[in-house]
Amino acid sequence: MSLPGTLSVLLVEDSRLDVALFRAVLADALQSGELRLDEAGALSEALARLAEGTYDCILLDLGLPDGRGLDSLPLVRAAAPTAAVVVLTGLDSEAHARAALRAGAQDYLVKGQYQAGVLLQRLRQAVADARRTGFRPPEA
Repeated sequence: MSLPGTLSVLLVEDSRLDVALFRAVLADALQSGELRLDEAGALSEALARLAEGTYDCILLDLGLPDGRGLDSLPLVRAAAPTAAVVVLTGLDSEAHARAALRAGAQDYLVKGQYQAGVLLQRLRQAVADARRTGFRPPEA
């Protein structure tokens, strides 16, 4: 359970190095209680966590071993229809990131290209956008 004002985030990422980088970049927010970060190393684990509780935001890696790229997004959206979804992509996947926005993600981040203040601001903005607009299925 998060404290009021705490942003609860589920990081769905199979790379331990990327998880450690996120934790390092967000260390101050984690320590202050401004952010609660849970982790899932696979899509199946993320879906199980989403069935157990709610999150404000889900950081979703598109390259999960049990996921299928953008096909993972509708599964996460269905499991957490009120949460913001921010897609994580590699440098060579900007086209996939744009497609993820069309498919219902609020934002995307290129792995390794973020700073603490900017990252936290983008997560909060994604949550605000999701709350303001609500989830709408992608247009055909």
